[in-house]
Amino acid sequence: MSKRPLKEPRIAPSNIVELAFHGEWEGIFVKCEMHVDLDVMFDIQELLSEDFGEAMKLFTAHVLVEWNYPDSKGNVKPLAGRNGIMPVPLAFAKLLIPEWIKAVANVPDPLFEPSTNGVQSETEPSAAMEPLLASPGS
Repeated sequence: MSKRPLKEPRIAPSNIVELAFHGEWEGIFVKCEMHVDLDVMFDIQELLSEDFGEAMKLFTAHVLVEWNYPDSKGNVKPLAGRNGIMPVPLAFAKLLIPEWIKAVANVPDPLFEPSTNGVQSETEPSAAMEPLLASPGS
């Protein structure tokens, strides 16, 4: 019995998501890596409530690809500061990880029409319907 050789592992192509912001952060985009190891994602999620600075260091090191966050002169700030943390206001930083997690999880948009709460729809059935005939044994 001969051994089958193992296939070479495939490197998944990079999959980048661009997060865009509204309101106070209008015009700012952040490009993030979608393909990260699960342990990195779980570590980031866990650290969010325990040590936000460490969560941001991991996020910067493994997820953040590019951004256009401006400094006071309008120039794009570097992606990481002295400590490996993004040099942005805390309020903006707190938006990033949850938005990235939503993108990674691919959460679908809400339904177009709200639920009718069990009330039958007034629309016509999509297929012609006929009454069922009683079976001969009944």
